[in-house]
Amino acid sequence: MRRDGFRKNSRGFTLIELMIAVAILGLLVSLSIPVYQDYTARTKLSEVIQLSKTDRTLAAAYFSETSTLPSDLASLGIETSETRSVYLVGNVTATVDTSTNSFSIIYPVGNLGGSSVPGTLVWKGTADAGAAMNWDCTGGTLPNRYRPPACRP
Repeated sequence: MRRDGFRKNSRGFTLIELMIAVAILGLLVSLSIPVYQDYTARTKLSEVIQLSKTDRTLAAAYFSETSTLPSDLASLGIETSETRSVYLVGNVTATVDTSTNSFSIIYPVGNLGGSSVPGTLVWKGTADAGAAMNWDCTGGTLPNRYRPPACRP
C-alpha cells in the first residue's frame, strides 16, 4: 500500500464511467426500437403480400384464358373479406381501367404494430398483347418504409 492510503492498482469503475456507459446504452436502445418496430411491421405485411400472390395469379390466368380483364374479384373466386388476414383493415377491392388496360387489386392494411399507420397496398396489373399481365405494387398509400424494396416508388 502506498503512503497516501490508496492501492497502486485499484480495480473497478468510477461512478462517472458507469453513468457514461448507461447513457450510451440508453442511446443505442432508443435508436434501435423504431428500427425494430419497422422491421416487425414489414414482416407482418409479408402475409398480405403472400395473399396477393394467389389473387394476382388468378387474375393473370383469367386474362390469359379470356383475353379480357376480370370485372371484379368475385368473378375470379377471390374472397374479399378482411377476415383473410388480421392485417387487413377492410375488404379487398378491385378496379378496372379500360383506358390503360389494367386491373388493380387494393389491400387496406393496418394492425402492423409499432409506429405503423394504416394504408393501402395496390397491385396494378397491366395487360399486354401477349396475353400476360405485368404487375406493379408501387401504388397505394402505405409508407415506403414498410414496403418491400420492389414496391417502393
